Amino acid sequence: MSKLYLTLLITLGILEIRTAYQGIGGTHFMCQDILRTCFGEINEDFSLPELEHMLPTTEEFTRMCPLMRKFFYCIRKKTRQCDRKRLEEIAIDDEYTRSIQFIMYNEAIVDFMCDDLLRAKGKNIQSCDECMAEFAEGFEPFNILPTEEDIRYLCPIKLRQYECIHNQKPTCSLGPPIEDLRKAAAAKQDGEESVVKELCNVRSRLHRDYIKTAPCANNYFKKFAENCIEEGRDEFRKFEQSENISDVNPQCLSLTYAVGCMAEGLQEACGKVARITFMDILQRTRIWEFDICPREDYIQSGKSMFFNYLNLSGKR
Repeated sequence: MSKLYLTLLITLGILEIRTAYQGIGGTHFMCQDILRTCFGEINEDFSLPELEHMLPTTEEFTRMCPLMRKFFYCIRKKTRQCDRKRLEEIAIDDEYTRSIQFIMYNEAIVDFMCDDLLRAKGKNIQSCDECMAEFAEGFEPFNILPTEEDIRYLCPIKLRQYECIHNQKPTCSLGPPIEDLRKAAAAKQDGEESVVKELCNVRSRLHRDYIKTAPCANNYFKKFAENCIEEGRDEFRKFEQSENISDVNPQCLSLTYAVGCMAEGLQEACGKVARITFMDILQRTRIWEFDICPREDYIQSGKSMFFNYLNLSGKR
């Protein structure tokens, strides 16, 4: 996972636990309120509410990894105690199947991301270690987006890393163990590699447009990205209070609004090219498809209702 990809994930706050589970946190699947119980256990170790008012850095994400894994371990443990079944077994026929599948998907994504963070910090994760080694030596968190100097330094390293991964493909697995999620991870990897290679090509339009707009975009995101995320949460809360809704993914809807807000503000602050470049990278890395709205069929009706409520259909 490149730092560009990682910083985009962090900027959008995709794995802020409180946001991710806001909609299903009250779900009483099995015989107890497992999500709230497990969230309460990790909240004793780490003050998560403070993250609602900040964008976590890669260092903070690294620090959160053991707690997020503890959260999912707690869910699995209490599920076995409560229902005498594994989470995968319950997901087949439980009335809250979609919520449980959403938990399992996010668990796999957390494992995938945290392993990459640990590899980048030089920890001993047994897959593709040799491919990550050189990249790990140069790993430093970006503020928001990589600068021209960052790109110039990291491009040769990243390109060698991709070559190494392709050469090691039979024995080198970067993805989660579930087959569907492995395919999703491979698709994201392909999208990321395509963007990074074009970004590293000084003759490409993406490289020229990115270098030209990145300084302004960095300043904009530092000042206003958090405001858009909070505005998306607020609008979704109002929507929840005004509509009779169920089976919707609040993370997907509120962050969809937030990205629209950011893109609109980015164009006003930095110009149309900055917005197009931002959205091009976002779409081609397929962050949206696999990390924010992984089950489009499950939130589509709620998404339409939400944007009709906002009177934003076709705008954002």
